[in-house]
Amino acid sequence: MADQKFGLVFNSIPEKCVEQMKTSHVYFVDDAKRGWSNAEGRATNILIEGENYQALRALEYTHAGKIGCIAIDPIYNTGNDGFVYNDNLVDSEDPYRHSKWLSFMKHRLEIAHRLLSENGIIILHIDDNEMAHLKLLCDQIFGEQNFVANLIWKNKFNGGYDAQFITIEHEYILVYAKNINEAKLNYVPFNVEDDKAYKGVDEYSKTRGKFKVMNLDDKSLKYSESLDFKIKAPDGSYVEPENCWRWGKEKVQWGIENGFLEFVKDKKNGNWRVNKKQYQYCDNDGNALTRAYPLRSIIEGVSNTNSANEIKEYLGDKTMFNYAKPVELIKQLLFVSTQKDSIVLDFFAGSGTTGQAVAELNKEDGGNRQFILITNNEKSDRLPNGIARDCTYPRLEKTIKEYTNLRYLRVQTLKHTDKHPSDSARISQLQVENRMLPILSLLHNTHNPIEKGDKYTIFTNHNGTFFLGVYYNDDKLSAIKHDDIKKLRKLLKSYGKNAIEINTPGSGYVGEYYKFIQANNKGNDNV
Repeated sequence: MADQKFGLVFNSIPEKCVEQMKTSHVYFVDDAKRGWSNAEGRATNILIEGENYQALRALEYTHAGKIGCIAIDPIYNTGNDGFVYNDNLVDSEDPYRHSKWLSFMKHRLEIAHRLLSENGIIILHIDDNEMAHLKLLCDQIFGEQNFVANLIWKNKFNGGYDAQFITIEHEYILVYAKNINEAKLNYVPFNVEDDKAYKGVDEYSKTRGKFKVMNLDDKSLKYSESLDFKIKAPDGSYVEPENCWRWGKEKVQWGIENGFLEFVKDKKNGNWRVNKKQYQYCDNDGNALTRAYPLRSIIEGVSNTNSANEIKEYLGDKTMFNYAKPVELIKQLLFVSTQKDSIVLDFFAGSGTTGQAVAELNKEDGGNRQFILITNNEKSDRLPNGIARDCTYPRLEKTIKEYTNLRYLRVQTLKHTDKHPSDSARISQLQVENRMLPILSLLHNTHNPIEKGDKYTIFTNHNGTFFLGVYYNDDKLSAIKHDDIKKLRKLLKSYGKNAIEINTPGSGYVGEYYKFIQANNKGNDNV
């Protein structure tokens, strides 16, 4: 039998925005009219308006290996959901529909892989149209060994009675780790008051809560001679295990003295049985705890109706955005997959659900997570100014503005001026109008400008422990004015040791960024 290959094979179809990067620079521009600072000491969140592939390319320079969680809800490629590839609508009759979608996703997921930290997690929403293909693509990019789970989200509770064959009432959520050996997923707390198994009450219940019991003799345990011993019962007799005890001698004595063990006489044969008491609010060592369990693979309780009602509440019309996910669903996923200081990226941000979920989760658990949202600004009759300006931004402004900080950036591309320009000429294009300033502040996570002169800006991070001073020229490469630099250095020195200075014409940062983008362009030639 001839050898056969196993894996995903599809026609790689060039994408205009990818090809454009070979002859253009990408950079960010601050939108001064949008954004806010309302939460001193809190992380600054980022909303980026623009083509997500180009935004990701710039973020790869500033955030490679820094993203704790990527949560995306890409277009599902149903054939009638408005998926556009190279400016053309991809419908169900397109013979290359799946290849175009996979080419589109591959370009972005490869960058996503490089953005994730070693313990990072990526969460991808999808339905039956591309689930099998996406799973194989993710196996290639993230590694089959780093697959965590394929969650089932029951997103419909009613209707579907007119289905031709079977009523579909679920979607999928694929979860992968950057490195399964480094990944950490949090357990979901549950209300033990609702667990009827906890019904025992004793003198310790005021502090430990109610308890449930289990036999200290565990027949399922592998036999251990050190756990096979006699325990003295209240009447002076001794109890022996059928197999062996769960606890050793010292722990048993501690359990008896502290009320974690109880003796119960069997009514039928009069023999003693030793039970371990598990309390609601403490562990078997007496330490206070919150009971939790791993997220289950089937998620219920929130439906598409929730998200439609949220869009209506925030934007006044539930048809303003048709594919949003419920906030509670995203919060649950982010609680499990992030730490309290994680950076969360969503490069299919749509209506901004992920941003709202991150902010609300921070408010609930005291975290300081930061979100980075990327959305295009596609216009329609209902969104005449585009998704970012008429949907994403207004939703964030209405729901989380009062207790968060936000920076609004727009993606810009700059075509190379000549067919065969020198590297220095291309680099100089990036310096005009201080085009590198937002990228440099992103790189160092210093989003708060605290002092601005004619030729410099000083930024600080969210808690004022680090400072970035950037000296720049508004035009092409030119001589550095040492008096201006001395002034900047003197100012930075006054802020303390945790400060760095960047002289954009001479520091090499602009050239470094240019070479980074160029190197990655070559890496995409065969995509």
